[in-house]
Amino acid sequence: MATQPKASFNKLKNLWYKKLKDEGFEDIETDEDTLKSWSVYGRIGSPEYTRYRQQSADAYYSLADLFLNEHNWPNELERIIWEYHANGISTRNITKLLEDAGIKKTNRTTVWQVISRCRTLMKQQYLDNPAPKEDQDDE
Repeated sequence: MATQPKASFNKLKNLWYKKLKDEGFEDIETDEDTLKSWSVYGRIGSPEYTRYRQQSADAYYSLADLFLNEHNWPNELERIIWEYHANGISTRNITKLLEDAGIKKTNRTTVWQVISRCRTLMKQQYLDNPAPKEDQDDE
């Protein structure tokens, strides 16, 4: 008797899959557990995903470097923190570098807050209000 419900289910499933196929639906799964293809985002570690992540990081740090050179810094400490960040140094290592340099008024929270605030300013400056393209024709 255990095979009766399964046979009934498979018959119904096949009927619906045929209807979907007849209407142009293409299933992304070859079976219940296997996808026919993965998106770039689905395969962490794939060459496509790795290339996408690297391009994103390159674009971010390029923008961070531009911000470093164009922003009017309120003080030298914030500029130094952002410079370290723009060079890909982690919050923890920035804090250690500042402590090693004898700057006692910083900790990881302070460094993170400066980076977070500057990141928001950078996004507002370059992404929310992008500069007009120079190669556009005047109409």
